[in-house]
Amino acid sequence: MVSFAFVPRTHCICGTPLACRTPRAEQSAEIVRHLPYGEVRFRRCAACGSWLQAPVLNPAALAAWCNSPDYQGSEHNPGIGYADYARDERQRAIEARHRYRHDIAPHLPKQARVLEVGCASGTLLGEIARHGHSVLGCDLSERFAQTARRLHNIDVAVADWLDLDVPDATLDAILLLGTISNLPRLDESLARARRQLRPGGMLFFNFPAADSLVARLYGSRMWMFAPSVMQFMTRGGITTALDRAGFRIASSAIDRQAPGFGKILGHARLMRLYPLFARLGLIDAAIPLALPIPGVYAVRAVRPN
Repeated sequence: MVSFAFVPRTHCICGTPLACRTPRAEQSAEIVRHLPYGEVRFRRCAACGSWLQAPVLNPAALAAWCNSPDYQGSEHNPGIGYADYARDERQRAIEARHRYRHDIAPHLPKQARVLEVGCASGTLLGEIARHGHSVLGCDLSERFAQTARRLHNIDVAVADWLDLDVPDATLDAILLLGTISNLPRLDESLARARRQLRPGGMLFFNFPAADSLVARLYGSRMWMFAPSVMQFMTRGGITTALDRAGFRIASSAIDRQAPGFGKILGHARLMRLYPLFARLGLIDAAIPLALPIPGVYAVRAVRPN
């Protein structure tokens, strides 16, 4: 069993000390998740409204959690992070084709060099590589890395992005899909991204917004209050963080995805319905259209020339 251990956190992603109060903001609040492995606490920034895991899981505990069956799920035991990640590979391939065609390919030069951080089973990198680009991947989970090698012949580094040896100004794109909210040191990671990208290079990511209607409706039941989430960001919070790191936002819009029913049930905190959907044969069903995902935004940021 994973045992949680933590390190202190003093500042929000917007740079505001967590102890700070501002007249224009409501009092900071706290949400606590009680799990068998320990308590995970989230505090709200009084300046930008983002929720910060504070203290944060230390690197070893975070890596162990991401590699655990309690996070990834399995056929008979749905996980906290995913119902059954391995089972959704066919659906992820559909999502990867759509993601590459609509969000990534239009902004890549020929034979681009692309890094995906938190690439999991490597499905998207496999799709990008099939179109003639050079790909790199890293993930904290050895189980995910093994799957990427087996299914897509991609050598994924089992490492924290900040420990990955990538020379400066050598990447055309860095992808953080379902990952930017999980980075323990977001300010350092964005600074690293700016250095590793070539001038004009793209940082592309998606994130559920803490100031969205969906987040307000779910409140403390929102799926983002989870051990792997280091920051549940508002749009203002991530805009400030990108500006501090020297990025220019080229586009920001509601994300469009084609998720399977298993993924939808997990994110909607409706896992009690998972057995019913499994009996009906709908867990593996693919949604044929890419739908706008309420409260989730896709952002393309650019390193200025």
